[in-house]
This record gives sequence, structure tokens and C-alpha cells, in this order.
Amino acid sequence: MFNYGQKKKKWQKIKTEEEKILRKNHIDEKVIYELYQYDWQMFKKERSYQNHTCNYDLSNYPSKESSFMYENAQEFLDSFEDERLYHLLKNDSLLLQILYLKEKGFLYKEIAEILGLSEHQIYYRIKKMKKNKNND
Repeated sequence: MFNYGQKKKKWQKIKTEEEKILRKNHIDEKVIYELYQYDWQMFKKERSYQNHTCNYDLSNYPSKESSFMYENAQEFLDSFEDERLYHLLKNDSLLLQILYLKEKGFLYKEIAEILGLSEHQIYYRIKKMKKNKNND
């Protein structure tokens, strides 16, 4: 899982060290700024890629609900009859896993711990999904 806060701190530390070296070698501030901007864009693209393509194997987490009937996240996805929601979840594996775990009976706090996210991120993803679904 792409832990944004942790990765950003590490990235900033690396960039700070890199900028010190560049300044020590008398590299123009404009070049340093352009490198920073380029690297920042690459960091954000990597974050987006990781958030939309990471597949999580959560089948080893036992269901907290005795009535849970899906063997895995794909089976859970296939159960959706709303085509818009199906395509939304098919293209957003993180959101699919959040809903899968929620359906298994996990609390938002537990889901956040499992996926390495904050509770706020869990709430935000679900709120955004509801908003998108209602706008269609």
C-alpha cells in the first residue's frame, strides 16, 4: 500500500539532500526548481498509480459477519448489479477493498489499519464514491 505521508516525508528528505548537493555545485536555482517540480509530478503520478492498481489479497482476514457470502473481492465485485458502481469499483481497487472489508464487518478504524491508511482517507473515499454515484 502506498502510504502517502510516509513516502512524502522520505521524498522530501531526499529532495532536500539533493538540493544541498546541487547548490554546493553551483547549479542555477531555476534548474533546481524545475527538477523539484518534475520530481514532484512523478511522485504524484506514482501515488495515483499505486492507489489505483494495487491489488490486495484480503482473503486471509476472517469475516466478522457470520452471514458474509463472498470468497474474495472479485466475487464481491461481481455481485454488484448497478453498472456504474461496478465500473467505478473495477477501476478503483482500493475502494473495492474498503467496501469488501466493510461488508465483512470491519470498522473504518480496522480497515484503515489493514490497508495502511488513515480513517479520514477511508471516510473520504466512501464519501467521494457516494457523491459520484449520486451525481450520475
